[in-house]
Amino acid sequence: MVSSMIFVLEASIPEQAHAQINVFLYGFHYMKNFILIFLLLLCPFLIMRAQFTFNETFGGESDERAMAVTECKFGGYVVVGLTYSFGAGKSDIWAMKLDKEGGEIWRKYLGDTDFDWANSVVETKTGNLVIAGFTRNKQNRTHNAWVIQLDGDGNTLWSHTYGGEKADEAKSIIQTSDGGFAIAGDTYSYGKGKKDIWLLKLNQYGEEMWQRTFGGKEEESALSIIEASDGSLVMGGYTQSLGKGQADIMILKVDTDGKGVWKKNFGGTGNETIESIVEAENGDYLLAGWTNTNSQGKLDAMVMRISKEGKALWKKSYGGAGKDAFSAICTAYEGGYALAGYTSAAEGKPSRIWLTKIDEKGNQLWERKSNSKRNDFGYALTGTRDGGYLVAGSTQTLAQAGSDIWVLKTNHLGSFKNNFPVAYQEPEPIPEIQIKAPEEEEGDIFKPNMYVLTVGVSAYEDSDVNLTFAHIDASAIANKFAHLEGGIFNKVHVKTLLNKDATLINIKVALSWLEREATQKDVILIFISSHGALDNKGNLYILPTDFSEYNLFATALNIRDLTEGTNGVPCKKLILLDACHSGQSGSDFVEFASVKALDVNGVVKELMSKDPGVTVMTSSSGREYSYENPKWGHGAFTKAILEGLDGGADFNKNNVIHLTELELFVSERVKELTGGRQHPYTPIKLSGNIPLYLIE
Repeated sequence: MVSSMIFVLEASIPEQAHAQINVFLYGFHYMKNFILIFLLLLCPFLIMRAQFTFNETFGGESDERAMAVTECKFGGYVVVGLTYSFGAGKSDIWAMKLDKEGGEIWRKYLGDTDFDWANSVVETKTGNLVIAGFTRNKQNRTHNAWVIQLDGDGNTLWSHTYGGEKADEAKSIIQTSDGGFAIAGDTYSYGKGKKDIWLLKLNQYGEEMWQRTFGGKEEESALSIIEASDGSLVMGGYTQSLGKGQADIMILKVDTDGKGVWKKNFGGTGNETIESIVEAENGDYLLAGWTNTNSQGKLDAMVMRISKEGKALWKKSYGGAGKDAFSAICTAYEGGYALAGYTSAAEGKPSRIWLTKIDEKGNQLWERKSNSKRNDFGYALTGTRDGGYLVAGSTQTLAQAGSDIWVLKTNHLGSFKNNFPVAYQEPEPIPEIQIKAPEEEEGDIFKPNMYVLTVGVSAYEDSDVNLTFAHIDASAIANKFAHLEGGIFNKVHVKTLLNKDATLINIKVALSWLEREATQKDVILIFISSHGALDNKGNLYILPTDFSEYNLFATALNIRDLTEGTNGVPCKKLILLDACHSGQSGSDFVEFASVKALDVNGVVKELMSKDPGVTVMTSSSGREYSYENPKWGHGAFTKAILEGLDGGADFNKNNVIHLTELELFVSERVKELTGGRQHPYTPIKLSGNIPLYLIE
C-alpha cells in the first residue's frame, strides 16, 4: 500500500521536483529499516514482558510425582508421571495437559491392576503425544516397557509393550527425523550381563524395527537419549561393569542402524551417573547427573562436557553438605544451559527443588531454590518458547497427603513474580473434624495416647525371599502394646499389616494415619519385620509384599518415608526395624541390606539427626544378618523385645519398662541368643528416657 501510494505521487509531480522526492523516499526507507531493526532488538524484551508464570500442585490421598514435561506446539504444556491415589492399579500413569496459566485442560490415568509408570514424553510433529515407561503384569509379574500414543485431547491412539520374560523398562523416548521413535532404557531379559542398556527403534506406529543391547557382565542403564545434529543417537546413563567405581558414567554414540560409533565411561572411586543430555551448538554434548566421588556432601550435582568424538573437555560438581543432584538439562534462554534437580542444605535437611543456569564453561550464573519444610524434588525441565522454564517434580511441603505433583512455570531468570515459586505462602489449613465429643472420652485425657503400627512380611510375591516369622513378630508386638490402654497411656490405637495386606500403598496410608491422628503429647511406635534392600545410591528400602526387584524406587518403601510420613507431629517416636534378614533372591537382583550394613547404619543415623524426637533401633549392625529360629517362634530381635517387656528389662524393679532399659536388655539378649552373631544397633543416645511399658 505504501509503494503504490508513492507511485501515484511520483506520476503527478513535475519533473523538477523529482530530486526532492528521491531524497524524501531515501529518508523514508532508511527510517523504515531503522524501525524494523529497533523492533527486532526490542522483541526479547517484549517476550519477557509477555511471560506467564504459575505455581500449581496436583494430587490425592497418597503419592504423586511428575517425571517428564513438554511444551505443546499449539499451546499449553503436558506433564506425565505416576499416581498412587487414582486409577486402576497400585500405581498408574498420570498424563495431564495444562494451559499457559497452569489451568488443567484434561487429565488421564493409564494402567492396569499392578504397577504402571511414565518416565518420558515427547510431542510428535503432528501434535500427538507419546509416553514411555513400564507396566507390570500382576499375574506373571512380567515387567515390560510400555509406549502409548495419545492425541492432543488425551485419547489413546495406540499402545504397545516390549520386552522379554524378566524386567525391561523405557527410560527416555525421542521422535527421530524419519518420523519414528528411539527409546533408551534397560533390560534384564536380553544382553550379556545382569542388566544391559537397551535401545529400541520404532516406526511411527510404535512397531519395533530393531533393538540393540550394550553392556558387560554387571549392570548398565541408559537414562537419556538424544538425536544429534549428524543423525546419530547419543545415550547416557551408568555402568557397573567398567570404570573405577561401583557405578561410572556411560556414554554411547550409535549410527542410524544402532551400530556403535564410540563408547566412553568416566568416573572416580565413588558412584557417578548421567540423568540427562543436551547437544551444544558446536556439536559437543553436556551431561548432567550426580557424583559422590570427592563430593562435599553425600551426593553432588555434576555437569560434564565432552566433544562429539567423546573426549572429556571439563567436569564440574555443584552442591554443599547435603544431597544434591541434577535430573534434567536444557538449552537456556540467551545462551548457556538451565538445570533442574534437588538440593539439601545439609545431611538430614529437607530436599528442595533446584533450578540453576550455567554458561558454556559450567560457571553458575544464577540459581533458585524452593523454601521447603519437607522433601521436594525436581525431576523434569524444559525451556519454553517465551524464554522461561517449566519445572516439574514432587512436593511434600504443599501436598494434601504424601507427595503431590508440583509444576512451576518461571520467567527467563527462573523467577515467579519477582520470586522463585516456593512455599512462602502456607496452604490453607484443612479443618479438623471432631468425630467424638469430649464428654465421651474415657480415661485420663492428660495421659498420652499411643499409636502403634506394626508391619510383618513373611510371604512375598517372589517366594524365593520368603521369611518364616516376620508376620508372627509383627502380630506379637501389636498384641503386646494393645493391652497398655488405661495404664501408662490413655488410649492405645493399633494398626497391623501382615503379608498380603502389607503392600506399599497400604503402608504409606498407615503412615499418613499416624501423622493425622497423633498429637504432640502422644507416642508413636512403628515396628517393621521384613527384608530390606539397598540401591546403588545407598538408599535403604523396606520391601513390601508386592515389591519388584527390578525397580525398588517405584515399588518399595524408602526408609526415609518412615520419618517423613510422621514428621508433621512433634511427638516421641520409636522405630523398631528388623530388615536385615538372611536370605537370597532367586533372581540375584536384590542386594539385601545386610550386604552393605555399614550404609544401613549411616541411613539410620541420618533419620535420627533429621528428627530429634525419633529413636531407631535396628535388629543388627555391621555386616550382620538378623536371624530367625523355630525354637524361639520369632526372630531373635522380637523374642528379646517380648522378654524385655515381660520383665527382663525392669532393671530397677519398679514394674515400668523405660526405653533405655529396653534398649540395654535387647542388645544383650540378642547377642546371647545368636551366639554373638547379631548385635542390635542404636546409633546415638536415646532421645528421652520415656516410660514405654507397664508390667501388670
